[in-house]
Amino acid sequence: MDSIVKQLQKSTIRVDGLFVNADAGFDTEDFRKVCLKHHIIANVPENKRNTISPKESKVIFDEEMYQCRYVIERTNAWCDSYRTMLIRQDTTRILGWPGIVCSLSFNG
Repeated sequence: MDSIVKQLQKSTIRVDGLFVNADAGFDTEDFRKVCLKHHIIANVPENKRNTISPKESKVIFDEEMYQCRYVIERTNAWCDSYRTMLIRQDTTRILGWPGIVCSLSFNG
């Protein structure tokens, strides 16, 4: 994370106040310390395997913002799947992109 912050700072992009939405895999003490050090707001759900007791938790988590992250990730995956179909159609030289649209319209 430090290297990412350095790259952003080199590009004259301010990181203080930056909001980071990440999944529970990023819930580590080191990740949270780096975010705190650079004044980055980390919206990361607690990883149940790392948490000692939910009552002792001092982590602020915005569920609604996290759901927005899920929608964006799902949309990106959807776009990637169509790009894969496009490449497959173009390499087989059938109908290309118009053929994909027509086949999706009639099969859906």
